[in-house]
Amino acid sequence: MPLKYIPALLWCFLCMATVGCTSPTDAIPERGHPTIGLRDVDWVDSSRVDPHYGDYRRLNVRIWYPAAHPGADSLLASYYPWLDLVDKASDYWSAEQVDRLRECHLSAYPGAPLLQQKAGFPVIVFSPSLGGHLSHYSHYAERLAHEGYVVLGMNHLYESAYVLDVAGSRFIPSNQMFHDSLKELSIPDEITADQYRLVKGDRQKVLGEDVVFALDQLAKTSFLQGRLDLEKVGAFGHSIGGAAIVYASLLDDRIGALINMDGTPPSVALDRGVDVPYLFLEDLTDYENHPGYILLHARRQGFCERNTAASWRILFAGFHHNSFLDQGYYLGLSPAEQSRAEDRLNWIYGYVSDFFNMALRQKDTFDYATSTSDSVHVFRFRGGN
Repeated sequence: MPLKYIPALLWCFLCMATVGCTSPTDAIPERGHPTIGLRDVDWVDSSRVDPHYGDYRRLNVRIWYPAAHPGADSLLASYYPWLDLVDKASDYWSAEQVDRLRECHLSAYPGAPLLQQKAGFPVIVFSPSLGGHLSHYSHYAERLAHEGYVVLGMNHLYESAYVLDVAGSRFIPSNQMFHDSLKELSIPDEITADQYRLVKGDRQKVLGEDVVFALDQLAKTSFLQGRLDLEKVGAFGHSIGGAAIVYASLLDDRIGALINMDGTPPSVALDRGVDVPYLFLEDLTDYENHPGYILLHARRQGFCERNTAASWRILFAGFHHNSFLDQGYYLGLSPAEQSRAEDRLNWIYGYVSDFFNMALRQKDTFDYATSTSDSVHVFRFRGGN
């Protein structure tokens, strides 16, 4: 099985037996707000029953935000939320793995008071890869919070590695039956490629609706009420999470900027494009000679050409599908591996920061023109501009 289809958590846990946790604080530049707050929340959408599995939709959510300093005795947040509950409710991790994870902390303080400012905080939401976890994008979330954004990451019921029913102390593992059954169908004998993408889009819509629900709940969150700027929200997602945030933008006009990390948009969007600024971040494939990558590249290129707002594709040489995750930085096998992962994340984050600051704050920071080099290929699409 190719590496890109291996759930990210599996790789992470194979590494943990011999690795300590890096200190993330030094990697975050001292710009913007020096302190980050964090809250973990378990939300249930009792208005929506999962069309494929039958349960109410449930999300585990982590919120990063600019904070006032919480005090000298405050402790930093764990890399994974609710570690004790995972430990008690399942045998998902060994005791040794849980102990190792307890040593790994972010630069955020749980429950720290929200920073006081007159203007509303701009908002960014994100959705993880299939079988992945919101924690694997903490590096982006923390740095965006440093720049003054409120950032919400979510674990989706069944698509993410697991979701916790916190009040009921219940561990709900990933269930990829829908995706597995679809993969078993033979193309084109049992299903055409277009039909495959349409059926997959049914599930991507569920995740897009999760994103909209999370935005609604965020607006109602007591410590943030009246403190958010929800006129134009940014969103990013990885793999199926990239498809989810694109679908969410078709459902909710509040989403005004999209970053898709190596996820093909859903069919409904492929056919029409989107009308908000859009950035594709991808691993560089042999899109000139490899038959499969030729089709994938053309499909994504056509999507960007249909967008009515300015769009970009940036393809990184030497990347693979999971290069956008951060657990190599936090839990790498060696200092050298952690340093390589940090360099890669810093490279990606430069584009992420510039793009959101351009699209959400009207800063003239994202002016990348079409170019090609050994390390990166850049495509620009001007849309309706």
